[in-house]
Amino acid sequence: MKIRRSCIKCSLIFYTHLCRIKKGAGKYCSRDCRKNKIKRECMECGIIFELPKAHTKRGRGKYCSLTCTNKSFSKRYIGHHVSLKVRKIISQTHKGKPKSEQHRKKISEFMKTRIGEKNPFYGKKHTEETKNKNRIATIKRNSISNNRKFHNTSIEKKIKKYLDYLNIKVRHGYPIIDILHRYCCDFYLPKKKIIIEADGDHWHNYPYGKEIDKLRNKELQIAGYTVLRFWECEINNNFEKVKRTIKKVINNG
Repeated sequence: MKIRRSCIKCSLIFYTHLCRIKKGAGKYCSRDCRKNKIKRECMECGIIFELPKAHTKRGRGKYCSLTCTNKSFSKRYIGHHVSLKVRKIISQTHKGKPKSEQHRKKISEFMKTRIGEKNPFYGKKHTEETKNKNRIATIKRNSISNNRKFHNTSIEKKIKKYLDYLNIKVRHGYPIIDILHRYCCDFYLPKKKIIIEADGDHWHNYPYGKEIDKLRNKELQIAGYTVLRFWECEINNNFEKVKRTIKKVINNG
């Protein structure tokens, strides 16, 4: 059974079923009227656009598109420092999302303006003081922090497990910046000033070792550190000897 009704949006006469009226429906003649759109002016570009009334709640519906929203926010936050928490949220939001062709073209066009003489840093060089500051900042940034996860190698895990068993406070990936060849060591015991390195056979040129490692050993000893270096084959094949060496040095230190 159909009942004659008048649309509450456009006043058009239409017919609808009685069962729909009982359910609270049948107020609008079409989907366009049911959307209950209202007109608004974009706060960024001034274009008049339509949007559902529900979208205007909680301060939404101020901009006609995402482009205008981004433009407004970029103007608002010029010169402001973005916190680490906000950076993580932005990173997780965009993670895994493919860039559109339009976005790639914009990046390509922007990078063309930074090539050669167009680059504002063209022909300039960093001073030695700036270089040292950048090196120290990079080492600290790459060092261990409470919010960062490190993927340890199998030999590092063995040593870490043994140090935890001895109940010794240890810092992993600690930046050593008071020597000439600065770097992040594998393990640092701050109370004893002991550095423990777990060197992979392939990456550290077993059995000869790398020249940079030898240089650092000398610089660390001059700076007052005690350095223990163990090869991968030693840790895997004779770990009991490695444990005895670590324990002896810690007790003597």
